[in-house]
Amino acid sequence: MRIFKAFMATAFMVVALFVMSNTTHAERWEHVRDMFYIDMDSIEKDYDYFDPSNGGQWYIAAHAQVHNSASGVTNTWYAQNYNGDGVRDGLYLRMGYGNAMRKVRRQDGSEWQVANFMLSYFD
Repeated sequence: MRIFKAFMATAFMVVALFVMSNTTHAERWEHVRDMFYIDMDSIEKDYDYFDPSNGGQWYIAAHAQVHNSASGVTNTWYAQNYNGDGVRDGLYLRMGYGNAMRKVRRQDGSEWQVANFMLSYFD
């Protein structure tokens, strides 16, 4: 009987651990615009800095998993509101590993919306 109780306790613990491991990262996808979806649980701030000497501006960088429903590809996108020289002059975006950071404007449509959504998440 003791062995049966120990076996049952072990089985319950294994099941509980399995259930917990499957629910720790429940993906919540948010449709941003056109074909892009952001995994809300993956949005993380990489950096933020308040510069009182520069008119009280916030400098922020973040990343998130973005799904392109047209291609079926999910990549980590990186967004920031300052350029490589540290000047805050718009939104910059890198759409996956190995891609250069580039400036995106409103006329870039969906890409600008995704970058803006990621950074606005921390406002």
